[in-house]
Amino acid sequence: AKADLIALGVLDADGSMPAKGRALAAMPLPVREAAMVLVAAEFGPAAARKAAQLAVVLGERGLGGNSIDLGTRLPAFLSRQGAREKSAMSLAARISRRALQLAGGSGSCPGLGEGENMSVGALLSLGFPDRVAQRRGERDGQVRFRMANGRGVTIEATDHLARDDYLVVADFQGRADAARLTNAAAITEAEIRHHHSQNFRTQPHIEMTAADAVVQGSVREAFG
Repeated sequence: AKADLIALGVLDADGSMPAKGRALAAMPLPVREAAMVLVAAEFGPAAARKAAQLAVVLGERGLGGNSIDLGTRLPAFLSRQGAREKSAMSLAARISRRALQLAGGSGSCPGLGEGENMSVGALLSLGFPDRVAQRRGERDGQVRFRMANGRGVTIEATDHLARDDYLVVADFQGRADAARLTNAAAITEAEIRHHHSQNFRTQPHIEMTAADAVVQGSVREAFG
């Protein structure tokens, strides 16, 4: 848990709380959703608003339907005009305004004003960077993804998300060896590199083949 808080910027490595951590603590959301909205606010009001709406959808079961694809649930939520949806939209607006106040107003990331053009997956990754997941193959009607934190999740091969190379996993259920994805959104490799370049690293890898004792070297790029 401490490692997760450090990765989200809530705590420094020595356990102290930086300014970002205090700002996150002031948000009326769970820590991951708070991180998502607060970081999105640095990209401007449009991104903050969309992230706050996504946070509300994550927090209230059934908003926007029951699809596991948050990329379809958020637009569905925004298109409905019931009393529940209006109340949720009002809550999202308050969350967005609070995030903008804590982030310093109108956005502070120069040249990164994607606003509403930021995909649901890109926004979700701001609070769930360790759950960016890569497709690993299909077996027995299940497609397996491995998250950046090392854990695996599966999804039915018939689900359209199973065709994507990368997902961001918001929630899953089940044991570590058989966890099933329950909330996620697609993300592209370009979006991962754009928003999380600091989390990529290169690793030299050297091995000797057993058959002919040939030494082989390579450089691997890793995310998590």
